[in-house]
This record gives sequence, C-alpha cells and structure tokens, in this order.
Amino acid sequence: MVNKQKLGSKINNLLLDLKKISNSKGIPAVDSNKQPCLIKLCDTVVEFVPEFKNCEDFLLFGKENPYLHFGVFGSFLCEQIDKDIASDAIERGFNFVNESYNNMRDEHIQTMLSTEILEKLTASEKMIVIAKKFLIGDALNQFQKMLE
Repeated sequence: MVNKQKLGSKINNLLLDLKKISNSKGIPAVDSNKQPCLIKLCDTVVEFVPEFKNCEDFLLFGKENPYLHFGVFGSFLCEQIDKDIASDAIERGFNFVNESYNNMRDEHIQTMLSTEILEKLTASEKMIVIAKKFLIGDALNQFQKMLE
C-alpha cells in the first residue's frame, strides 16, 4: 500500500517550489521555469509506482520531457488495467494522479495530467469503470467532464 502521507508531503513540497518560482519572478511560473519541478514530479511518480520504470517506453524516453513521461505513464496505467494485473500499482498510480491533480492547483500541471493520463483512461469501458473507482475530487470531476 502506498504511503499517502509521504506522497502528499512530496506533492506539497513541489507546490511550494512552484510558488517560490512564481514569487521570485513576480509572475506566474512559466513552462521553462517549471521544468525542475516537473522533473521532480516525474521522479515522484517513479518513486511511488516503481513498476513504471520497468516499462519499455519509460526506458526509451526517460523523464526529460514531462509531457512524454506522463504520456508513457498514462499508457502504462492503461496497460495495467487491460491486463487485469491484480497489483497495487494501479491504486498507487491513481493515488499519484489524485494527489498531483487535486493538490498542485497549477493549470499547466493539471492540463498535462488531463491530456496525458486522464484522457487515455477514456479509451474503454473497463478503464472508465476503474478510473471512476479510484479517482477523487477535482481529478474525478475533470475525468467526468471528459466523458461528456
């Protein structure tokens, strides 16, 4: 079982980093300024879902492009659901999505998670059922909007 408190703490630290970037520049953090935080977010998903780093596409693409990284993670999550793998990797993956989406409150990050993970979960009825089971809060609301 994933340590939700540790995951929440990591996400909150990343949020503080984003706020520092915004405050130090006097403007909202733009994409290029966010890159270190996005790389940390990539590291966080690997820490909490270590099975992901064994994924062939992860080995090819790494984490230098966060959109690509989370696109690969979205595909990994979908594959786990399709294969009926009875592991807690699926639950940990959704916990990561929930914590990141619901707590970061950063439009750029929420858009990235929506397009690269949530959108992929709309591909089949099976994925939709699982996503509705595990998603909570704003992540679930966004997912339901995608289904409309």
